[in-house]
Amino acid sequence: SPEQALGQDVTGQSDLYSLGVVLYEMLAGEVPFTGENQVAVAMKHVREQIPDVQLKRPEISAALASVVDTATAKRLDERYADDAELIADLEDVLAIETARSGNVTGEVTSVLRTLPSRKRRRLPLRRRQPVVVAVLGLIVVAAVVGALIFLANRTHHGTGTLAQAPPKATPHQVSLCDSCARDYNPDALSGPKNQHPEQVNLAIDGDRNTAWSTESYVGDNLGKPGVGIYVDAKPGVAAGSMIIDTDTPGYAVTVYARSSKPDPSSFATGPGGWVKVGSAPKVQAKQTIKLSTAATRYRYYLVWITSLGAHSHVDVNEIALYT
Repeated sequence: SPEQALGQDVTGQSDLYSLGVVLYEMLAGEVPFTGENQVAVAMKHVREQIPDVQLKRPEISAALASVVDTATAKRLDERYADDAELIADLEDVLAIETARSGNVTGEVTSVLRTLPSRKRRRLPLRRRQPVVVAVLGLIVVAAVVGALIFLANRTHHGTGTLAQAPPKATPHQVSLCDSCARDYNPDALSGPKNQHPEQVNLAIDGDRNTAWSTESYVGDNLGKPGVGIYVDAKPGVAAGSMIIDTDTPGYAVTVYARSSKPDPSSFATGPGGWVKVGSAPKVQAKQTIKLSTAATRYRYYLVWITSLGAHSHVDVNEIALYT
């Protein structure tokens, strides 16, 4: 990576750059830079942009070329922040390319079945697929596997400077216990206040193919200020972002945090209650929400759903907190 070539500190983002170079070579059949020696090659990584992979392989989609470009960005603030972002984009590319090709079979089929459910629905899985597209699909999946292998968060030290923004700390996912999620419905007007409590831990099980769901409502009308699910990040963490995976995009959420245990019958904000730390007016299938905690280590983080969008209910497949 450019920062390692100059002897600067190396983070997981440096590994993502290296992975982007590997993906370029897999697609183009050659490395992006050559030179008389390793120093010459390293300086090209510092000073020159990676060549356009579509010039080497015109049949490559713009979506896949964009993944290569983002993974190999010189500036850390333009590069993928973590492996989850890269993997999500590669999954999208694989789904798009396979849907374009028609149908698949054999080993490619078994690989595609590992995609999240919302992406698998777009895939035809019966007849034979053209060899070129099958190979492309396997290349992309191999890159996903490579991401997991390469992402050891190693650190090296040295001297040197880059004409770019200071490196950002790599976000780390907050570890949550297997039973650290609760449904939250304090404004229920009648009937039970719970919202599928037997499903809540599906939203933090690391499997995007499972989900916690709200009850069903008529249109977008909740008939109350909101409903939600919160996670217990004990003993507390100053989270910098939250990523929500969902099969029912389009709903609106506000993210709240607090230090004391929530009262299941009351939704109170302000001192001693819930504090707003982020929001998303229209949640995407994979939504990153920046959180403003002012360095306060909150224990509880609430995904407060205030509208349903085009659906009669909301599915929350995964909630992940990052420092």
